[in-house]
Amino acid sequence: MWLQTGAYHLGALAWLIAAIVIFIIAIIALIVAGRAMAQARAARRAGGAYAPGAPGTGPEAAKPPESFRMLDERYAKGEISREEYMQRQTDLQPKS
Repeated sequence: MWLQTGAYHLGALAWLIAAIVIFIIAIIALIVAGRAMAQARAARRAGGAYAPGAPGTGPEAAKPPESFRMLDERYAKGEISREEYMQRQTDLQPKS
């Protein structure tokens, strides 16, 4: 019967539902931002830069480049001396 009198309008209910949806979206956004900030802070502590999706930020970034792996193998097999190994390692380091 209350719908017939017009005392209560469903428009107010729509605003309440919209406010709840916006509140939930805001909470999810805060959680996502907090996780991203925590990852950036952890990467900064580890000494690396953090940029989601950027090259060098995935699990494969921890692997040494192929050139260093080949140099290590040659040294382990005894094909090159320690002095040559150290010099080539220095030569392969990226220039900053």
